[in-house]
Amino acid sequence: MEIPFNADGDCVPVRRSALVIGHPGHELKVFGWMVAQKPLVSVLTDGSGRSGVSRLPSSQRLLRSVGATEGLILGFFSDAEFYTAVLERRIGCFTEIADLLARSFMEHEIGLVAGDAAEGYNPAHDLCRAIIDAAVTIVQGCTARIVKNYAFVLAEERGELPQAISGESLNLRLNDHVFQEKLAASERYEEMRYEVQTGIAKNGKEFFRNECLIPVTEPFALWPPGYKPYYEIFGEQRMSAGAYTQVIRYREHVLPVVEALRDHAIAFEKTNPMLVGRRPSSRM
Repeated sequence: MEIPFNADGDCVPVRRSALVIGHPGHELKVFGWMVAQKPLVSVLTDGSGRSGVSRLPSSQRLLRSVGATEGLILGFFSDAEFYTAVLERRIGCFTEIADLLARSFMEHEIGLVAGDAAEGYNPAHDLCRAIIDAAVTIVQGCTARIVKNYAFVLAEERGELPQAISGESLNLRLNDHVFQEKLAASERYEEMRYEVQTGIAKNGKEFFRNECLIPVTEPFALWPPGYKPYYEIFGEQRMSAGAYTQVIRYREHVLPVVEALRDHAIAFEKTNPMLVGRRPSSRM
């Protein structure tokens, strides 16, 4: 499905949309789609990384500049809190976020959701995908309304997808006006400047003119037995260098959370009171 922008950079939204990302800055990857759809945006972590400095203010400025709306979840975790929750398998943190997202989708009558793909590159990206899948499953179970579910890749070179791509992708080729706005927004996003410049140096600017949303036809997709994701290999290298004391492992830490989210979403009942009047709580 090819959806070009017109000469003015406009594209009429086809339905109320939401964007859910693991880290602030991921929205740059789908900047053109975001300009067109003006989605409700939720961000799992604050993107503080090892610096401890949140990237949320930069993302909030960007969202306001394109007319997007901040969602209920905005930096639920610091990066350090997120990785601790994964290592300690605090299942309740992740099911709570899925419930809150589902409530938000229902309140805003969301019909299409786009978010991080599970690529085995970063556990925050992969669990963001599982949380989206859970929220969409809950909404569809509670309302009998179809919510279109799309993913976009963030690590083309190191990432992989746990299942083959099938179905009709949503492809956007940005016109010059929107494309220049995307490049300018990327340059203004100071904390992402290195990643942006590295990507441009390797792939060229034109690589980022095209945006692709992949339909999620297999929610909660699992990696095959024996597969070791990139984040596990990288963690082992960092631990050997003395930078990490623990490694987040797929089978031990991430898979139990994905399976718990899947089981929670499938078992969810329409009358579940967890969606009524909830605001994000402490990180349990």
